Amino acid sequence: HNGWQIDLLRKYVEQPFVTNQLELNLLHFDLLNEGVMVNQDVKYSAAAGVIDYCRLHDIMIQAWSPVAQGDLIAPSDKAPKRVRNAAKAVAKMAKAKNTSREAIALAWLLRHPAGIQPIVGTTKPDRVTASALADGIQLSREEWYSLLESSRGESVP
Repeated sequence: HNGWQIDLLRKYVEQPFVTNQLELNLLHFDLLNEGVMVNQDVKYSAAAGVIDYCRLHDIMIQAWSPVAQGDLIAPSDKAPKRVRNAAKAVAKMAKAKNTSREAIALAWLLRHPAGIQPIVGTTKPDRVTASALADGIQLSREEWYSLLESSRGESVP
């Protein structure tokens, strides 16, 4: 939900809102890119400001599809170039840090100051184990931005 939708729901619901599930990952990053590109030419998002709204109102952001339905782990050969580039960057960083690609994709979300909680949707034990490795990964700001740039296809101003 965006901020206006949450406010509208609050008008009719007595329970506090504690979480907001949003699609967030290295390939679906517009909600995070909005904060990076303030006062720049950013395409319109129907959920503009939702990350800041949630942070301001102590609503935990839960990221669904944190590995982009597997596209960050094993993209198809027919995947768009930016998808393949992001997956290559994830794989390269995973190799350098001696961890799984899933861990890097989730660590990217965990590194954001909003305290994003990735939702691992798999039921495969090996994927759960590979994802759990994210807790032990620390990404520097440079590493975080390099992953973002790999998906954006351009540098961050």
